[in-house]
Amino acid sequence: MQKTAELNLRLAFPEWSEAQRRAVLNGMARNLGWMAAEFARLPSYTRENIEDVLVLDGHENFLAGRAAGKA
Repeated sequence: MQKTAELNLRLAFPEWSEAQRRAVLNGMARNLGWMAAEFARLPSYTRENIEDVLVLDGHENFLAGRAAGKA
């Protein structure tokens, strides 16, 4: 998978240096690791504790749209 990501970045951003592409790949790997850790923790979340870890930024916009029949 890493070789494919490297090739895709090279094709999409030929002007980038190897260091720039490496930084993006490292960031992708770090984010995938965080997502895997959060996924593993999903069973421990309940209605009572979910707000301790979940931030609903802009949720009021969703609620307004739903109240207007748009969701």
